Amino acid sequence: MSELDEIRAILRVTAEQQQQHAVEMVKLRQIVDSNAKAIEANSAAIAELRTAQRESIDDVVSMISTLAQTTDEYRRQAEADRAEIQRIWRYLQGQQRNGGSHSSEEG
Repeated sequence: MSELDEIRAILRVTAEQQQQHAVEMVKLRQIVDSNAKAIEANSAAIAELRTAQRESIDDVVSMISTLAQTTDEYRRQAEADRAEIQRIWRYLQGQQRNGGSHSSEEG
C-alpha cells in the first residue's frame, strides 16, 4: 500500500467518523429538544399543582374558620340553653315548694 493509499484510507475513515458524529449530533439535538419540551411540560404541571395546592390550603383554612365560627355559635347557644334550663328548673322547684300553685301572673 502506497503512502497515497494510506492517506486515502485515513481520509475515508475520517469522513466516515465525521458522518457518524453528524448523525450522533442530530440524535443528541433531538434528545436535547425532547428533554427541553419535557422540562417545560413538567414546569407547567408543577405550577398547576402548586396553584391547586394553594387553593386546597385556602379551602382548608376557610373550612377551619367556618368550623370555629360554627363551634363558637353552638357554644353560645348551648350556654343560652343551659341558662334557660336552669331558669325553668328554678321556676319548677319554686312551684314545687309553693305547693304547685299556678298563677297567671308568673312568667
